[in-house]
Amino acid sequence: LQFYYKNHIHRTMIKFILSLTLLSQLCFAQFTSSNLPIILIETNGGTIMDDPKINVSFKILYHSDGSTNYLLDTNFHYNGFAGIEFRGSSSQAFPKKSYSIELQDALGEDFDFPVFGFPKNSDWVLIGNYDDKTHLKNAYIYDLWAKTGNYSPRLKHVEVVLNGEYIGLYVFTEKIKRGTDRVNIKKLDPEDTT
Repeated sequence: LQFYYKNHIHRTMIKFILSLTLLSQLCFAQFTSSNLPIILIETNGGTIMDDPKINVSFKILYHSDGSTNYLLDTNFHYNGFAGIEFRGSSSQAFPKKSYSIELQDALGEDFDFPVFGFPKNSDWVLIGNYDDKTHLKNAYIYDLWAKTGNYSPRLKHVEVVLNGEYIGLYVFTEKIKRGTDRVNIKKLDPEDTT
């Protein structure tokens, strides 16, 4: 009995030490690459808020052939500027925020760009999906709706790094708005009352 008790304690201690070792390795694991596009945002000391947008450096690492994207890559799909602010209402209380993105030129003017080959535009959204751990609900419904022949926001799953810190998986998508490549409806005039 004494032999069994000592062996049991010994095995338990070994399991505990192995668990701590594994946990410490997980804590120090660093994000360095992904098969998904990687979006790099640098606020340059600014603080993202609900309104107004702040100017940031905005880069996208993306290989259209599906090859792995590395943080050390220097061949960017997009390398420029953007305005960014929090997006949503009740979702702003979540620890993982969603963001509205407006691509900009060096003068801070809207800059239309065909991100991921989507139709050129300056307005985009990074959806955090904090309450959808699968990150598939919106993507599935958008795809299903598009297959019925209707406009649906184009999207791509991406990894996001904010100020050098990996903040997780996001869905990069078109902002729903009027436009020939988005919701293609006529702009209302003052006389349009019926």
